[in-house]
Amino acid sequence: MISLHNLKPHYGSMHKRKRLGTGQGSGHGQTSTRGQKGQHSTSAGAVITPADMLKRRLIKHDTLVKVLGNGEVTKALNVTAHSFSKGAAEKITKAGGKTTLLVGLKAAKQAIVDARTAAKKAKTDKK
Repeated sequence: MISLHNLKPHYGSMHKRKRLGTGQGSGHGQTSTRGQKGQHSTSAGAVITPADMLKRRLIKHDTLVKVLGNGEVTKALNVTAHSFSKGAAEKITKAGGKTTLLVGLKAAKQAIVDARTAAKKAKTDKK
């Protein structure tokens, strides 16, 4: 029988509160998830790679990164990514920066497949 002393919230409806400032190992220590307040912001002429973006938590995974043209670029930045939108590449070069393309995972895998098929074709052509 259900009465006031044995009522419980529905499973999954209640969450533990985030305990801030409880040490480095907790993932919420030191700055208590509030960031660096601009101390480690990028400077003019900086090189930005997917690893840097991951470190600064701008992206979740560094497997494939496409830079989009939202916002404004006021500093000369050298950005390295797997692809760029036309607007992003235009804004970066207009500000005096450079864009460098990385070979993406799909392109790298496709290059391996193409090399294998070319090697097989070369073997069959010799016979």
